[in-house]
Amino acid sequence: MRLTGEIRWFWPDRPPREFHDWFVGAGAACTAAGESQTRVDEYLRDLSNDSLGIKRRGGSEIEIKGLIARRDNSLEFAGCRSPIELWAKWSSRALDLDGLPLLRVQKQRWMRSFAVHAGAVSELATSSEPGPRHLGCDVELTLLKGPDTTDWWTLGLEAHGDLDEVESALSLTVALMAGRRPPPLPPGEAVGYPCWLQSRGW
Repeated sequence: MRLTGEIRWFWPDRPPREFHDWFVGAGAACTAAGESQTRVDEYLRDLSNDSLGIKRRGGSEIEIKGLIARRDNSLEFAGCRSPIELWAKWSSRALDLDGLPLLRVQKQRWMRSFAVHAGAVSELATSSEPGPRHLGCDVELTLLKGPDTTDWWTLGLEAHGDLDEVESALSLTVALMAGRRPPPLPPGEAVGYPCWLQSRGW
């Protein structure tokens, strides 16, 4: 099981070029984001649920993700605010989604990974996969194509570690990224993937 503290937003269309270039490009105080990775995730269609996601990740492993709590406190980044959400993830190669209604979502993702130790945040070598299980935070910019081929994009910050540490790790990483002066963003939908998929009605 993997525990995470997260904030995430969704927008239609494509990210502003200025923000995309800021996130991906190298600056004086940071390395370049990792090379983009493309995959297709297939989500179990469930219009009655906005807090549980079941998907076939990249055509192989099944991942189950459930919302533990939505905290009262929130964080702001690039002019957008989101409540902190606590999630748990489980992976399984024994489960089978064949024959069930699935929503195909194409993803092209850029990732930045950070380690958090003794209250300090440091960026790791660029990686396109979720960070290791030590205390840290992954920041991702992802272009999406929905099941109806519409374009969307999402920005997410996902801290991983022990339950009593992930909120602090998330807050510290948000502060570091905000210090890099991101271009402001328009208001987005501050929700996780299950809620976003449900709200679209696909």
